[in-house]
Amino acid sequence: MSKRRIAAVALFLAVGLSGCTTPTAEPAPVAETSSPSPSVTAEPQATAIVVGGTEMSIEFDDDSSETLAYSSDPEAAVAALTEAFGAEPVVTDVPEKSCAAAETTSAWDDFVLFRDSGYLPDGQLFGVRATGSTPLPVEASDGSVLGEDNTSIFEATDDRHKFELESEGVVNTRTYLDLQDYADDDVLYQENPKTDDIAWGGATDAKDGIVWRIGAPFPFKDC
Repeated sequence: MSKRRIAAVALFLAVGLSGCTTPTAEPAPVAETSSPSPSVTAEPQATAIVVGGTEMSIEFDDDSSETLAYSSDPEAAVAALTEAFGAEPVVTDVPEKSCAAAETTSAWDDFVLFRDSGYLPDGQLFGVRATGSTPLPVEASDGSVLGEDNTSIFEATDDRHKFELESEGVVNTRTYLDLQDYADDDVLYQENPKTDDIAWGGATDAKDGIVWRIGAPFPFKDC
């Protein structure tokens, strides 16, 4: 791994998905506006959510699925997920803060749909991220499953589409999902030197082999 790539990776691990380039003071707290806690409307109508770099799908027990591109209507996606989970989401208007754009989120436990965010890649209208507890199993398009070991998937992934870094005794790994606007000799988190576009897609993050976050679409650059 090049020194340049290692530096970008270390930066990411230090600050999460947004990646500040320099430490900045946190702004004064701004209250977030949330709807009431979600109420269960019915039994979940789906069996799993699969997150890819450009689209997600809702899987059903009859082997059918519903695909939602991140460039499609966010309201339709919220409605589809509400039916899939069998519960209304908690809707929150999150103000802008250091290295994080303002956004509106719809959350079902730790499965979050975000929109109205300057962090979304061009042309994408919403995104999703899953951590911790989710109403249904959440998988990545590479086969990784939230909360499960993905060591074999990581090892089978092309070296250009993953990284590994040990920090404070913990092995942090990431696999990229369906990278867009990306050339194989590019360094992620930097502007694409060939097209001046920003590489973007999905990501699966793990600690000591256990997947703790799956999400998309994210622009892979410093904020």
